[in-house]
Amino acid sequence: MITVIIPVYNKQTTIQQTLTSVINQSFKDFEIVIVDDGSTDNSISIVNNNFNDNRIKIISQKNQGVSIARNHGVFHSRYELIAFLDADDLWNEKYLEFMVKAYKMFPDSGMYCCAGYVKNADGSLLERVDSKIINPISRIDFFQNPHIYLHTSSTVVKKNVFNIVGGFPEKMIRNQDFALFFSVALISDVVYCNHLLSSYVGGVANQATSSFSDKTLESIIWRYNHVHRNWIKFKKKPYLYLVFTKYEIRHRIKNFIVNNQFAHLYTFLNDLDSELMNEFSFSERFLYKKTFLKRISILYINLTKVRWRLRGFQRVNKYLN
Repeated sequence: MITVIIPVYNKQTTIQQTLTSVINQSFKDFEIVIVDDGSTDNSISIVNNNFNDNRIKIISQKNQGVSIARNHGVFHSRYELIAFLDADDLWNEKYLEFMVKAYKMFPDSGMYCCAGYVKNADGSLLERVDSKIINPISRIDFFQNPHIYLHTSSTVVKKNVFNIVGGFPEKMIRNQDFALFFSVALISDVVYCNHLLSSYVGGVANQATSSFSDKTLESIIWRYNHVHRNWIKFKKKPYLYLVFTKYEIRHRIKNFIVNNQFAHLYTFLNDLDSELMNEFSFSERFLYKKTFLKRISILYINLTKVRWRLRGFQRVNKYLN
């Protein structure tokens, strides 16, 4: 019924707990494809020594990164429904049960996601949930705030839709999940399960989100450009994508300005796709490029944030990475 893809690179401290959370699912009709991305620790030995389950299949590749590992796993999957789980995250035992229920309620949709917890390195716990949604399972307007709805380990996609958008981009070190799932949301309905069924565990060794660098910025820019080109390719629907993207870009610009990261700001503004930048007025683009106008830039962005909230949208900054 469903394939679970788990990419593994040096996760010996977490893989047993992660895999146990899959084995203990109340829904049992699944296969697990573990893609060993060239691990040099005991990750795979731990799997072999602690699990004797014919639903588990291990594929090995030289270290090529998480996107290639996930794509490789999808290529070797048997089922149309694909669930992604990182090797340091966890599922509630009812996760697959609810995801399959969502699929059966809305079989024509292309992506299914759920609420979940964010467990920070300091031990604090954050609920990533849309409190405005009443129904336990429902279609959503995804671009009202993708960062509430979406996390890789909380998402199931149909294989055919995954293949249409080209899978996970393979040259990015960050935001590969946004590049894929945002693109999926451009061409298919998205269903949301408003139950806290997954846990993202932060502060784990070898975690891609642990630092910010020029390469990270390059990947973030590439994500914006990739999704925007898909939006144009897919006939500029849904329109709310553009509203959200402009809000999110302004949010990043404000962060660069507030933190005096002007080298990052100029790279960001110069490397974004020209068709995307042209969605902003000339005066707004001029404003952001002038350091001496930074107070006015911050004020303007704050006003756009107020307008965003007045229109009923939720905050982005808690979930943006």
